[in-house]
Amino acid sequence: MLSLPVIDLAPVRRNEPGARKKVAQLLDETCRANGFFYVTGHGVPPELLQKVFGQSKGFFDLPVDVKLRWHIGKSGISRGYDPVGWQSLEVGKPADLKESFYLGVDRGPDDALVMAGVPNQGPNQWPDEVLVPGFRATTNAYAPAMASLGRQVLSLLAESLNLPASYFDAFLTNPMPVLRLLHYPPSDKALQDGQVGSGAHTDWGSVTLLAQDDVGGLQVKLGDV
Repeated sequence: MLSLPVIDLAPVRRNEPGARKKVAQLLDETCRANGFFYVTGHGVPPELLQKVFGQSKGFFDLPVDVKLRWHIGKSGISRGYDPVGWQSLEVGKPADLKESFYLGVDRGPDDALVMAGVPNQGPNQWPDEVLVPGFRATTNAYAPAMASLGRQVLSLLAESLNLPASYFDAFLTNPMPVLRLLHYPPSDKALQDGQVGSGAHTDWGSVTLLAQDDVGGLQVKLGDV
C-alpha cells in the first residue's frame, strides 16, 4: 500500500522564512516518485467545502429525469450533467459508474472570447434555484478559491524545477479551469467485468485538485503509463 505524502502549505501562506524552498523540494521529490500528494493548510475555508458537498448532494439527489434537463449534450461546450454510464475513461472497459456536473468560467454572448469563437468558451448550464437553492452562488465562490490554490501550487511547482515562481503565469492568460462535481452512487445491479466508478486515466490540463471525502477509493498507478 502506498502512503501519499502530505504537504502543508500553511507555512508558505504565512511567509515563513525558507518555507517555499522546503515545500518546493518536497514537491520535486513527490512528483518524481508518484505524482500525487495531499495538500493541507491550503486556505480554502472548510465551511465552503462543506457547502459545496452539500450543494452537490442536493443536485445528485434529484430524480434522473430532472437532472437530464441540464444534460451535457445540450451545452455544446461540455458544461452540465453527465449521467451514470455516459463516460468510459478506460478503453475497452465498461461504462463508468459515476455521474457528474461540469462547470467552467461562465461567459455570456458579449464576452470577447466567445465573440472570437475561442473553443470551449461560453455559458454554464445552471440547475433551477428552486430545486437546488444556493447552487450557483456556492459554486461561484468555490471555483475561484480553487483556481487561486491551483496558481499557488503551480508557482511552487515552478520553483521545484528551479524556475521563477511566476514562470507558469504566462500560460494562464484567460485560463479555463473546470469545476466538476462527482457522485459515485451505490449500484444495485451486478457489475460487468472490469466495471468501476472511474476507469484508469490521466488528466488533461496543468494540475488537478481533488477534494477528498472520507470514502476514499482513488488508486494511483506507479511506473510507466
